[in-house]
Amino acid sequence: MAYYKVIQGQYFDAALLNKGQSLTAGKGDGRISYEDAIQLYEEAMDGQEITEIEKATLLYLFNELPWTEKAREWITEKLAFLKTDPETGNTTVYRLFYEKELRNFWQARYEDHKNNVESEVYFWEQYLIDRDQELPATIRESIDYYYQSVEEADWGVVRLYFVPESTIAEGESEAKKGLYAVRVTTDGDDGWIELFDRQSNELGYGRTYIELVHWGEKEPIRAFVAGSGYPVELENSMNDTLWGK
Repeated sequence: MAYYKVIQGQYFDAALLNKGQSLTAGKGDGRISYEDAIQLYEEAMDGQEITEIEKATLLYLFNELPWTEKAREWITEKLAFLKTDPETGNTTVYRLFYEKELRNFWQARYEDHKNNVESEVYFWEQYLIDRDQELPATIRESIDYYYQSVEEADWGVVRLYFVPESTIAEGESEAKKGLYAVRVTTDGDDGWIELFDRQSNELGYGRTYIELVHWGEKEPIRAFVAGSGYPVELENSMNDTLWGK
């Protein structure tokens, strides 16, 4: 199932949306109960934090579904700080999708590590494509830049992925379908990520450390290739990784 569902141009978390709707379908008095509200909120937390898409989904469920008074009062307190990002759209949703996929990948690797098992989990094997094929100029430039700066210097690897839009969100137009990802991994735990849509429009430039991603402008992010180091925000959050906790 797709991670996101689009309703009237707004992106929502598909699993959370379906969960909320299922709680009122032929169950009890057809309203979200206090226990249901807690369940929805905890599911949105996803063990770590609530993303902007999950916040928007909770607000949608709050406005569109019937709630008991107790459930409404409880969730209203939580929703007081759940303000949706006015700029949420294609760029944000693709970045969130990538962050979630990267977090899931490292979570699986971490579980193997805790169990003293040699992990056979690899990132996006099903989406890996030939980087040497004919590509839009912007994507080709991204691959060539990192190949020359990182892979030819023998301290990392550049991979190209293509993710079908149907995997990311339901309801998007055909013209916008597809996500290209240029992912760079070093001999350590860090790397870079650059995202593009099918028309090669830029969707995000990021510096990564294990499952953490810091998004920024193209040139400042790429500057860390030559200068090493990390954005301050990323460096300050390194203890928040699965291995750092």
